[in-house]
Amino acid sequence: MSDFLLSEILFGYPNLQYVPFTIVAGDTTQWCVRFETITPAAGYSLSFVMAGPGTYTVAASPNNNDWLIKIVPTASSVLPAGIYAWAYKAALNGDVYTVKSGRVNVLADIAAANPGDFQTQAQKELALIQAAILAKISDGGEDFSMYGVSVKTISLKDLYAAQASAEYRVWQEQNKGQIVKSAYSRHSPL
Repeated sequence: MSDFLLSEILFGYPNLQYVPFTIVAGDTTQWCVRFETITPAAGYSLSFVMAGPGTYTVAASPNNNDWLIKIVPTASSVLPAGIYAWAYKAALNGDVYTVKSGRVNVLADIAAANPGDFQTQAQKELALIQAAILAKISDGGEDFSMYGVSVKTISLKDLYAAQASAEYRVWQEQNKGQIVKSAYSRHSPL
């Protein structure tokens, strides 16, 4: 059972009321949704269900002929970041219908982050390589250890090559869709 309205056909949203593209863990997120025949006055109940790296269900509150969906901070703070499938589930007299479904991105709560949580793997590798270069230059560092990773006897030439490779991977992550690297380039002193 579904209410196909012009706004759904054109935009994929029920009555231009939609699920946000992102939900930030730890934040309050709320919106209203309306379906032509699935209304509180018709006796329906509505819930919003999410499943992905975690799961979450909230009952929608009647708001005239609309439905208010509200995700409170205590509920969103425990949602792991990632892509979730969502659905509106309508119930009437023991029957349950999926009215609309889609995908939403849950973002991690920056206030609850640990150091390095928002760094990509390439950024972490670049930091390790740069620390190894600094150690090698400053004290001839034959051995180097950081975050439980040991680097032993790597030449400066190899470290600079690894740094250039890691810098390029970081650049690619930050400039998605660009084919050619910008005029910036790094030349090793060797």
